[in-house]
Amino acid sequence: MDLPNWLSNVIKLNIHDRAGWGKILDINPGSIGNWTGGKHIPRSDTLRKVLNELRLHSDQDEVKAVLADWEEIANLALASAWPGKTNSPAPTLGHYAAISAWEDIRASLSVMTPSKQLTTLEKIIELAGDIAAHDVQSRPVVPVVEPTPELLVESASEEIPSSAQAV
Repeated sequence: MDLPNWLSNVIKLNIHDRAGWGKILDINPGSIGNWTGGKHIPRSDTLRKVLNELRLHSDQDEVKAVLADWEEIANLALASAWPGKTNSPAPTLGHYAAISAWEDIRASLSVMTPSKQLTTLEKIIELAGDIAAHDVQSRPVVPVVEPTPELLVESASEEIPSSAQAV
């Protein structure tokens, strides 16, 4: 399975129609067809919104199955998970989806004093260690890729057709 097929399965769940997904994801509903057709990869923050919406409905067996499929494809190399071209240096689809989370962390920390930043980061490190220690699934260790400013700009423009991008 790849990302376009997974996204097709998300839409088939009938949690929302395309217009509903468009409203929740703050996108033009036509973008969904571009994703499921493999034409344009969704932005990282949009993938996170899809996952968060699915988690809200995770009491449904069909949604649980689609989330389980996500766990499998998230570990695929981005080039394997997405059939089209992407400028992202993210090694896996899961890393690609996490790009916007790193951006959100950076933005949240930027308004804090250095002391609060350090305290917050120490809590994040502790929580991440606790989660890793209790992770019952054995997965290969995959390096965390913190996005560079260039990567953030590239991922933000992934959804924009090349003909509409500034030269």
